Amino acid sequence: MPAISVIMPVYNPGSRLQAAIDSIRGQTFRGWELLLIDDGSTDGSAAVCDAAAAQDRRIRAVHQPNAGICAARNCGLAQAAGQYLAFCDDDDRYESDFLANAWALAERYTADAARLEYRLPRELPDGGARELPHAVSALTLLQRKDGGMAYDAYLRAAGPLFVWNTLYRRARVGTLCFDEQCRYGLEDFVFNAAFHQAARVLVYSPTVGYRHREHGASTSVQRNTAVLAGRFAALAPWMEQEYRAALAW
Repeated sequence: MPAISVIMPVYNPGSRLQAAIDSIRGQTFRGWELLLIDDGSTDGSAAVCDAAAAQDRRIRAVHQPNAGICAARNCGLAQAAGQYLAFCDDDDRYESDFLANAWALAERYTADAARLEYRLPRELPDGGARELPHAVSALTLLQRKDGGMAYDAYLRAAGPLFVWNTLYRRARVGTLCFDEQCRYGLEDFVFNAAFHQAARVLVYSPTVGYRHREHGASTSVQRNTAVLAGRFAALAPWMEQEYRAALAW
């Protein structure tokens, strides 16, 4: 049984997909499996997934009709065999020691989630990239006995609460899954707020483990009517889950 299951939803990432896969295969931590969930790609990515699975027995390719990133992640959750769960977008990259550092952090503190820092380069029209700055905090440990104010401090230190820079203890995730109504962003925040209701120990480290590259096709930079309406619709479930999490702590 692998120690860590990495779930990667795949939908038309083009040439960026191979680099994302290679960043998993290049991990210094070897006890992983990679679930490539092809969500109805039409750009040849399905073949890239199949080729990767044929080259490395730790990789599995799963194909489904297009249903969105949340459905793809849920498909991965249903098939994951690892003690821990991790996520990687199909156009991003892990630092080579991400899984090793996150696993060591989780084991050291018996944490239900170990969150590492990330870098956020945004592609420029000229082909270059500009690093988007964000605040970085010190190592922060949260235990259930610490109470609600400590939970608030953890959110401030560790946020924004994406899923792709975090290692989750599978036993604590349980049957939790992603809200498939969230198709235009904020699904990570809804998931994490729900997860925090059951978590007992959370830890954040300023060590960089993930590179999330924004480009023109990234959902996070889209501003059309459908995307904005979808984000507004996701605010209510996010706030509801966050309120429940705050009460739990």
